[in-house]
Amino acid sequence: MTKKKREEERIPVVVDTREKQPLFTHDTTDFTITFTALKTGDYVINGLERLLVIERKKSANELYGNFTKYRKRFYEEIARMQEYRLRFIVVEATWAELLDPFSYKCPMSKRKAAVGIVVSSLINLMTLHGIIIVMAGTKGKTMATRIIKKVYEYHKKNKLTED
Repeated sequence: MTKKKREEERIPVVVDTREKQPLFTHDTTDFTITFTALKTGDYVINGLERLLVIERKKSANELYGNFTKYRKRFYEEIARMQEYRLRFIVVEATWAELLDPFSYKCPMSKRKAAVGIVVSSLINLMTLHGIIIVMAGTKGKTMATRIIKKVYEYHKKNKLTED
């Protein structure tokens, strides 16, 4: 297989420049990576910007902040995500971590409430906003890779369109 052929087969992934520790930092055998300031999300497929958006959350504590201190800004992002056919949030935590009050960096008196806020808010995102929540634990990169590859494959087979 020639180098040109391999490059044509790679999926063009755009990573938001504001990602502090992006899952993808350079081209791989699967992806050609470019960095751009995205209006919405952290990862999209170049050329299919309305088909898929992935927002990444690094921890239960980050989610807690999004649902409390940064709620207005986060729900503005959620509203913009509605422009995409497929909307994912990949969370680098497990359900067990979300349900553990000690996963949250807040006063001890608020930790039980933090669990309820995060779980209720995630259910809200899934049921009212059609967002797929992926609890990836330490496998955030693996799950994001699989999502991107499968969506791209379905698009190439005309099983998925942007509308």
